Amino acid sequence: MNTDSHNPWDDIVDHHLGLIKYWGDAKFDEKKRIDDWIGNKNLRRAIDESNRKRHPFILHFTKAESGWMTFNGLCIMKSLDLAWFQDEGRPVQNYRATLSILDCNHISVEWLENWRIKEAMSDRLQNAPEAWVDYVNGRKISIMRAWSGKVKSTKEQLPSKGSVEEFALEQLMWMDPFDFERMTVQLIDDVSSGIIQDLEKTRDRQDGGYDFSGTFVLPEPFQYEIPFKGEIKRHRNSISPDHVSRLVARLGRGEYGIYITTSYFTKQAQSEVYEMRYPVSLVYANKLLAMFKQTSHWNDDGINQNWLNSFSTSKEE
Repeated sequence: MNTDSHNPWDDIVDHHLGLIKYWGDAKFDEKKRIDDWIGNKNLRRAIDESNRKRHPFILHFTKAESGWMTFNGLCIMKSLDLAWFQDEGRPVQNYRATLSILDCNHISVEWLENWRIKEAMSDRLQNAPEAWVDYVNGRKISIMRAWSGKVKSTKEQLPSKGSVEEFALEQLMWMDPFDFERMTVQLIDDVSSGIIQDLEKTRDRQDGGYDFSGTFVLPEPFQYEIPFKGEIKRHRNSISPDHVSRLVARLGRGEYGIYITTSYFTKQAQSEVYEMRYPVSLVYANKLLAMFKQTSHWNDDGINQNWLNSFSTSKEE
């Protein structure tokens, strides 16, 4: 028999995945079965209820210290499993629930009161969080994750219409793709402040699946080197998870990835990077333009065109 030494009240809150591991309330008692405990009865009732409109919501709190409680989120039951723990050295079978934390930052007291006293579902959902309304109505569940605030919308990644930044982006789109890659590698070098060494662009063709490589060098007292590989795409279309995955597949152990584009990353691509903790930096259009603004290549009209032209291979020919 496998036993789990966790304290029965020692919940695990994983904000990265949006999950909470929650123990039932069983203790060592030779006369009681697992479903005889009030808390376990409620857990069993919640997981057995097939109608979402009758599902109970769960407000999860952690006692940080005496007199203080930390609210961890509005939750729903994802699964309920049998597990073992030790109660003063004696093995006890108990329920262990997995709770999903819904994506909402505010819980209305009015909604809690409505849910308690109202009869009609339309009344009970007044002032309810959008994530709970979606869940009750059978729509896709939105789970809160620690990295969810990092996911940028398309609008946040692209310059506004008619702006100098939009014109600057068009300047880059006019460039030959290989000229653009050479220019971008030089831009990286210009803004690196000396922390990058061995920066070089791969050959224009047969590049091995990445466009540049180099090494981040942390100065004293750290004295640590992090090799990296990067992809550069002069695109108008979105960058999907498949695009990013190809770069990830090229990374060796301990290597970092940089994906630079003139367009934007889909929410799915960003979510995959953050959820899987890929060691990849996503540089979208606005971030790329911000790099230019750190240099003398930027002016009131956009990017210095003469500097861009200096990378033209046709000029060299």
